[in-house]
Amino acid sequence: MMRRIAPLQIGRLGKAFSFAFILMSFIWGVISFVTFGDIYVSWLLLGFNLVVSGLLAFILYRHRYHITLVYDAEGFELHEGTKVIAGKWREFNRVSLFHRGHGDLCVRLYYKEHPEEYVELPASALGLDPSEFRFEIMGFVRGKREG
Repeated sequence: MMRRIAPLQIGRLGKAFSFAFILMSFIWGVISFVTFGDIYVSWLLLGFNLVVSGLLAFILYRHRYHITLVYDAEGFELHEGTKVIAGKWREFNRVSLFHRGHGDLCVRLYYKEHPEEYVELPASALGLDPSEFRFEIMGFVRGKREG
């Protein structure tokens, strides 16, 4: 049975919103200055900027930052925005827990054919317990290696 994990990552959504809001404010400032010779600001304009920034942030978040992991006993698919990484457990022979910094932990899967190459499954970003997730993945890799 396929397991799908796709939590809303508030920090990444906040980053996308901040980027969109600053960009929208800058664009309006330039347009306003060129058109009126001064930067025009109002509550209505602020509300409009917040709504448009929210929509742009959601689109940016879904297409660039949102992480989804789908896996079962055969393999996995990791979607980060529109980028997709897929693999079968039988392609890997080692599993480790890796600390990226700032409390961000991921599970690294090392390829059998090229031991220096690896795939990282972001356990912390997916809201999973990194240690339990690593042991679950080790079971899949060990099972495919022995089978």
